[in-house]
Amino acid sequence: MYSNNTAAATTIIGESSFSDSLSIADGFSDSKKKILWYIKVMQQAGLEELSKVLKISRMAVYKHLNILLKKGFVEPIHIREGNVGRPKIFYQLTRNSKSIFPRSYSTIASSAFDYIEKRMGKEGIMDLLGERQAQLFLQYNQRLNSLEFEDKIKELAKIRDEEGYIAESKKNQ
Repeated sequence: MYSNNTAAATTIIGESSFSDSLSIADGFSDSKKKILWYIKVMQQAGLEELSKVLKISRMAVYKHLNILLKKGFVEPIHIREGNVGRPKIFYQLTRNSKSIFPRSYSTIASSAFDYIEKRMGKEGIMDLLGERQAQLFLQYNQRLNSLEFEDKIKELAKIRDEEGYIAESKKNQ
């Protein structure tokens, strides 16, 4: 499972600044934080890979993963390579773990808008927003097109909820 992204992820692991930003994991050791970051970057990782990257024993990695598993931050996945033999166990982040990573989407978006406006003017911003609107329309239309009106409202609320918004549909009497 060692891939081309390993070098980039290993560089991240080697930097210490990332560990200050894991809010919920504040009580975690640096090793646990590094494991979480590495799995976030790589999507999944096994004991052997984590052991090599972190330069600690497989047993140490196992103990850290076991704690992260009990806390609900990682989950095992079994991947069978070939038709014989036992599946290998890899770990991936759970939905709960996403809350421990900082989100600075608004800062990134604001910086991107500023950059586009400087380079392309307000027209560039309008083009970008128009393109995004068209993408969303196509995505929403695929899920809503065949539904009746009331079901469309419920499905739209579900879509927006999946996108991270708090949405619900209620029928007024």
